[in-house]
Amino acid sequence: SSEAERNRRSVYIHVKRSLLTPLLSAFDFPEPDTTCEARFATLQPGQAMSLLNSDFIHEEAGKLAKSVRSRLPEDSDNRAFVSAVIEQVLMRPALDVEIKEGVELIDELTKEYEVSPERANALYALSVMNWNEFVFVF
Repeated sequence: SSEAERNRRSVYIHVKRSLLTPLLSAFDFPEPDTTCEARFATLQPGQAMSLLNSDFIHEEAGKLAKSVRSRLPEDSDNRAFVSAVIEQVLMRPALDVEIKEGVELIDELTKEYEVSPERANALYALSVMNWNEFVFVF
């Protein structure tokens, strides 16, 4: 699909029966060839792996990090970034311990593993998008 077609919301999506979307399949997307009279809530390791390793999720985490960084002042530090990501994703203020751990993660990625600051920000955003508070409705 073109970029414009991929970036629109839809209740209905085109499903090619021989080529199901892997991310939807991990989350129990029903077989398109049969009826589905009931849906069951499941939790499987493949779902967590999809949310950590999917190209789509990595792209979205990168977009999130870039969007948050663009709204912060140029001279803002990682504390402000971590706080803004948590606020954007979870719609609540970040806790002090979350900010501390987030800054430590970004610092570790950039210093010990020599990851670029942009990639470290995207990986942090990815981690927040995988927190139970975001993934599950309590």
